[in-house]
Amino acid sequence: MKQIKFNTGGQPYRNPDFETQQAEIYKAIEGQLNDTGAAVVSGCHLTGTNLSTGLVFLEGKLRELTETSISSFPCYIVAAAPIESDSRAHADSIARTTKISYNAEITYEIPATGQYIEVTGSGCSRRLQHSIVNASGLPANWSYVECVRFAPPTTALQSVAANNTVPVNFATEIDDLNEYNATTGEFVASQNGIYNISFGGRSVSEGGGFSFNIQFWDGSAWKNIAFTLQHVTNIQSTVMCSANKKLLTGQKVRCVFYNAATAVRYIDEAFLSITRIA
Repeated sequence: MKQIKFNTGGQPYRNPDFETQQAEIYKAIEGQLNDTGAAVVSGCHLTGTNLSTGLVFLEGKLRELTETSISSFPCYIVAAAPIESDSRAHADSIARTTKISYNAEITYEIPATGQYIEVTGSGCSRRLQHSIVNASGLPANWSYVECVRFAPPTTALQSVAANNTVPVNFATEIDDLNEYNATTGEFVASQNGIYNISFGGRSVSEGGGFSFNIQFWDGSAWKNIAFTLQHVTNIQSTVMCSANKKLLTGQKVRCVFYNAATAVRYIDEAFLSITRIA
């Protein structure tokens, strides 16, 4: 890291001196965040449809997002084009801008390239406190997924046909590394590691059995690696199952609901969390 050396005797200063000072300061600050990927550093709190002012880290730079009213979810925080300002005449009589601002903005189309932070009705998907090195010594780009299916009247019940297995239609999610597809119910590991998967919920209507299953794709078929008690007809409280599974990059697991009854059953609530623990 470079610092300006101060000498006695009326030391002259030039533009490169101040360039060095600014570059080294930003290197020290932004360099600490390079391993986190895209993340909210501070602010950006969602209240209703209002997203507060905050600092985000995108494309290797700290950027400011001004307070924004969100028109629909999901939306995405992305890097905005730099803005130059404060034009001044220089000693060579040429006017040049003297300030450059690095900001972020909201887009409603999922970016095809570049970094972004998803914003759902539950808030921002990636915050710095979820991305930094944790007490277990995991690197900053650790996997974390959290999904919830709320009970009515927030959402409608999900129906499952007789003798059928389906992924749960979750209402909200946090997905730090974009590894989980809420439509298919599949989690695809983006890195080698040991993952903890916890899944469960509650079903309504009497008669017939059901279970919440965690499954692993072995290359040819889905195999159960954990499940709640099957053929239970009346569960008034939540049932949960959990499994630790070593996954290689590209391997996948999914969490599904199995209806063993001869009639339609309904999913009342469901909860899912997936965390890379080693």
